[in-house]
Amino acid sequence: MPSPHPSPSLRTLFSPIRLNGLELPNRVFMNGLHLGFEKRPDPFAAMAHFHKVRANGGAGLLLAGGCSPNRVGRPMADGFSIEHDDTISKHRAITQAVHSRGGLIALQLVHFGREAFHRDLVAPSPGRAGNNVFRPAALGEDDILATIADFGQAARRAREAGYDAIEVVGSQGFLLHQFLARHINLRKDGWGGDIDGRMRFARLVLRACRERAGADFPIVFRLPALDLMPGCNGSEDVLAILEMARQERVDMVNVGIGTHESPVPTIALSVPPAGFAAVAHFIKRHAGAMPVAVSNRINDPRLAEALLLEGVADMVAVGRPLLADAEFVGKARANAFDSINTCIACNQSCLDKALFGQEVGCTLNPQCATPGEGRMEAAARPLNIAVVGAGIAGLTAAATLARRGHRVDVIEQRARLGGQLLLAARIPGKHEFLRTVAHFEDVLPRLGVELRLGRKAEPEALAAQGYDHVFVATGTRPRTLEVPSDGSVAVVGYEDLLRHDLPVAYPVVVVGGGGIALDVSLYLAARPGVMEESERYLRANLPAAEAARLLAGADVRRRQVTILQRSEGKLAPKVGATTRWGLLREIEHLGVAQVKGATLLGLRSGQVHYQHRSGAQAAIPAATVVLAIGQELDRALLDGLERIGLPYTLVGGAGQSGDNITTSVRSAYEAAVAL
Repeated sequence: MPSPHPSPSLRTLFSPIRLNGLELPNRVFMNGLHLGFEKRPDPFAAMAHFHKVRANGGAGLLLAGGCSPNRVGRPMADGFSIEHDDTISKHRAITQAVHSRGGLIALQLVHFGREAFHRDLVAPSPGRAGNNVFRPAALGEDDILATIADFGQAARRAREAGYDAIEVVGSQGFLLHQFLARHINLRKDGWGGDIDGRMRFARLVLRACRERAGADFPIVFRLPALDLMPGCNGSEDVLAILEMARQERVDMVNVGIGTHESPVPTIALSVPPAGFAAVAHFIKRHAGAMPVAVSNRINDPRLAEALLLEGVADMVAVGRPLLADAEFVGKARANAFDSINTCIACNQSCLDKALFGQEVGCTLNPQCATPGEGRMEAAARPLNIAVVGAGIAGLTAAATLARRGHRVDVIEQRARLGGQLLLAARIPGKHEFLRTVAHFEDVLPRLGVELRLGRKAEPEALAAQGYDHVFVATGTRPRTLEVPSDGSVAVVGYEDLLRHDLPVAYPVVVVGGGGIALDVSLYLAARPGVMEESERYLRANLPAAEAARLLAGADVRRRQVTILQRSEGKLAPKVGATTRWGLLREIEHLGVAQVKGATLLGLRSGQVHYQHRSGAQAAIPAATVVLAIGQELDRALLDGLERIGLPYTLVGGAGQSGDNITTSVRSAYEAAVAL
């Protein structure tokens, strides 16, 4: 367990802060996450366990997310709410669980408005949200006043249920934000029009919460600081909303960025760490004495400390990092940074699930949000196990098996752990995958796992060394394709390209239509040219006229990339919904062309010749073709194990359980638990 004593390296992060009458032990605030537990037999018990595990981890203030003050504000018909007094006792299961571990917890009050997925949804105006199939009814005057009263009653109930604070969500495209946003609120009465009219609903909601919860009860307001939508609120409107929150005695503002409809990524892996810190700093400069929390893509406690030291904010709000590692805070306190299972913002098991009303989890932490999270059942009979392959599936299996008490060796023919994580880390925006590798490099030796790198596993040798069981996590090998060619176009496999960072001649045609083809195209189109650094250096150090003379007419990019896809359907259809659109936007920005419904015919005369499904033939100029046409199982080790009768389990990509990191991790974890 991490040391309970504050880390001398992160003194600011682990300094206390007061919100009204509540003193928090540190500056980590767990953002609200709608967990989707409503269909479980006892959803409140499930939420209690989830938050109890994170209270053990030591965050300064937890937040139970996505709770509606009334029926129509629920995210779904059976959504999380605190709309009646008879729900108070149910909520106490959550607060008591957290308090039993010495933690503090707030309740997030959010009316989903037109973002709700049920037929009774409402909004200030009848416009349908772009990501919804249901059209809302416009709230009438009486309904608005009733909703304000519902918020006040919900705040009272939250306090009576034992919550230590509340957060009122005025951002992210939910109901309060819908009233505040000029591009959504089209009302002509006293609840719309100028910013004062559009703020009226939020003002009265905050006032009702303060009156009902009490003067000494901490209230956080999720501030819509940057809408990222056409025709949205400008900075003057945002500052007016900030001042309104101060007038209504809000104790902290939590900076909210964007909505579910924003055309700019806000929390995807393509967003740089703390990519919206400047927005929080803008709010901080105008907030006076009111504390400000910064959020969005803060997955490293050292980054959190830097944000506090530089005066960007007073608290750091994190959500997904506490899904990936419930002990994020405790490990940071102990300076055990490499042992943190870092969130890589893949969104596959959290936001992609929440978007469709499914239960939230974490790709890298398969125990997350499960009934058994925080516990690991010991094996009835410890075995001597070889895990062959050190990609994400093998590493997950090895850690899980070791935690259950088995003796585990990891055998990897390459000199480093990581497998295809090392390839993925080459893709722009995915460099944080290396943090996952570092996590296992730190954790596995602590668990007693022996790492045998640079060794190829042979069936007979495994049997001779006395292993009781072998986990085969050797992954897959790229599919190959015989292409008629006159030699004028180079052909490279995607794995060789990424593993060795091979130089290629442009223009490049990427053959394939899945997630790998999308990633490879992004890698090739964004790749720095060999002349670019020279150009930057000369422009910085030579007289301007001399640099201009030397570089006149130079075209240092000329890196055209085209994707040639056999299918006429979507490119990379299996990439998660909250990630795919941002990647497509990026390759479009980089000028990557797409040709769909094309069958490769051959390579000749510096061109890729293909036939469209219509029967028409065409050609694309190319110096290089990169094959990204999928993967296939390598059966060499499997056949040998079957021949000698050594028991084995196939996991990860080798088990053909899917083509993404989530399915690889899940299959490895479940197999290791089941053994």
